[in-house]
Amino acid sequence: MHLGVDNPEIGDEIEKRSIVRVAEAFDVVVAGGGVTGLAAAVAAGRLGASVLLVERKNFVGGNAAMGLQVLGTHTITGKRATAGIPGEFLRRLKQAGAATDAILDARVCAFVAVEPAWVKVLAGEMLREAGVRVLLHSGITDVLTSPVDADGATAVNGVVVNGTHGVRSKVVIDTTGDGAVAAMAGAPFELGADNSGKLQPATLIFRMGNVDVCSGRAALLERGHQIVHDDFLESIGIDKRDYAPWAAEFFNANAFRREVQEAIAAGDLPADFPQQRVIWSNLLVPNEAMVLMAKVLGVDASRTEDLSAAESQTLAMVPTLVAFMRKYVPGFAAAHLIDVAPQVGVRETRRILGEHVLTEDDVLVGHSFSDSIGLGGYYLDVPPPQGGDKRLDSMRYPLEPYEMPYRMLLPRDIGGLLVAGRCSSATAQAFGAIRVIPSCMVQGEAAGTAAALCARVEIAPGELAIESLQRTLRDQGVYLHAGEVDEQLSF
Repeated sequence: MHLGVDNPEIGDEIEKRSIVRVAEAFDVVVAGGGVTGLAAAVAAGRLGASVLLVERKNFVGGNAAMGLQVLGTHTITGKRATAGIPGEFLRRLKQAGAATDAILDARVCAFVAVEPAWVKVLAGEMLREAGVRVLLHSGITDVLTSPVDADGATAVNGVVVNGTHGVRSKVVIDTTGDGAVAAMAGAPFELGADNSGKLQPATLIFRMGNVDVCSGRAALLERGHQIVHDDFLESIGIDKRDYAPWAAEFFNANAFRREVQEAIAAGDLPADFPQQRVIWSNLLVPNEAMVLMAKVLGVDASRTEDLSAAESQTLAMVPTLVAFMRKYVPGFAAAHLIDVAPQVGVRETRRILGEHVLTEDDVLVGHSFSDSIGLGGYYLDVPPPQGGDKRLDSMRYPLEPYEMPYRMLLPRDIGGLLVAGRCSSATAQAFGAIRVIPSCMVQGEAAGTAAALCARVEIAPGELAIESLQRTLRDQGVYLHAGEVDEQLSF
């Protein structure tokens, strides 16, 4: 039913009335089917909770299913942070021939190369095993809430799917990456450092075939302009020759700055091209590569208008970049385009403010938390919002895995809700370390585990005894403190 003017003009305010029918009830609703949501839903389902996972795309697996390497499974010193469900996921991918062991890298700490199609397949398999109901091609358009107290605190007790379908839930987990559900519920958040709105760039991944990987690797080693913090490595006793790309079949090339500058000078790349280096990685399929160069600035992907513009702009870059790779990058002379990711890769949007805001000191110093729910290993990786290179002096690495506390998953003043992954509570600098796939999955497993335990006894996430959560996580193989880890590269 429509109330208001019959022929609305731009600027008119129109009241719309819709009827929401509460049609279903679950113990746990997981909003978002990236790797964080996958881990959350599987964890909750395995503990016996009834779980609904809602995802806008037609697959589960997020960036890992779009071709991105899994970065940050270990610290730069080789300490393994990744265990539990994310470790199991990588192990099962490897058993299917769809993942490598972890490869130490003198720039990105460590990475696992994965086959994106198998990520989708294994994600579906694990969700079915855990009894999770998955609703694809669907979005959460509103939340069901109730007041908790006179001070304005709110409890989320369900969601609205696709505009009219109401779903009651004992606990909702926001793994949208954008903090969309938490924002709908009124949770406070920040956008960019100091809430400036200046966000890390977004980048579209594409895949190329018929790449002469050996020639590309040889040029990378020969020319020596892979960006590596040599002085730092020497100070901590690391011989970079033991690290990729110097000592591994698979590598993450982050180099060839001169070639980019030559192409700009020749008019083969636009003068304002925001990517300063060539970033490409070889994949499990022989002679295939993932290229990470179609970058756009000034995108707030929590806004549909910005995200749509970013999709258009990055896709328009692909022909130019394919031609650039063929002409300027060793090994790509006869390469061809195979595939383009179904969505631009988003690094940063809302960071929900939680009961604890993880800081860069928490990451670099390695603070111990009594409510730790798992570990991260990646470094403070914050691409400048204005584009251009990261400075070497800004690339700061933790030597030990860092702990992530349960409180960073608890939004302030909102009950019945947990956040995990790319929208969890951290400063802009600390966020650069925890936004990668392993850390997001660790948070997802903790959130799903907590939600299932809360649903079982019908308490709010903020009331859960941390000892119960940590005991269950340990039973699932999760590392909670840095002293528990090993240096194994296989999962």
